[in-house]
Amino acid sequence: AAEDLLEATKRQDTYQLASFHPDYRFADAPDDDPANATNRAPHPTLHLLRVADVARAIDTHPDTSAIPERNVALLRRLARQMS
Repeated sequence: AAEDLLEATKRQDTYQLASFHPDYRFADAPDDDPANATNRAPHPTLHLLRVADVARAIDTHPDTSAIPERNVALLRRLARQMS
């Protein structure tokens, strides 16, 4: 519904949404995979981001494509250390 609202108001070039959910699970991951926590929040949450700010962050960060992989690896490593 939120994405539809952005399109209906012609704001999709100005804003983008990032969603988080307590039950988020990557398509190929088991429920208990610590990597799922990268997209989880205590309550369903939508982050409203300015497209220009995201573009600026991407342009100034040395390797944005590595961020998700690094986050997943970190959470899995921390889970192993805690068990």
